[in-house]
Amino acid sequence: MASNGIGSTSDTVSPQAASGSTAEELLAQLRRQLARYDELEQENIKLGQEQVTLENYVANMMASNEVNYYEPVAADTEESDFEPFEE
Repeated sequence: MASNGIGSTSDTVSPQAASGSTAEELLAQLRRQLARYDELEQENIKLGQEQVTLENYVANMMASNEVNYYEPVAADTEESDFEPFEE
């Protein structure tokens, strides 16, 4: 029976090599992941810019009174089922 001690073949074979992946395949996979990360980062930047644009648009509309803006009505302060936590 073969031993599984230090220096045996199972100790010297990397998990990537054991699964059949080569360095080139791993590098290609890493490049694809980095490209996808870059795409997501660019989309995140674009969405952030769109959010700022939308916030500015809404602020300008509210400032010019083109939009009827109603403040939220204060909640009813009479008794409720809610009991505050007491320490």
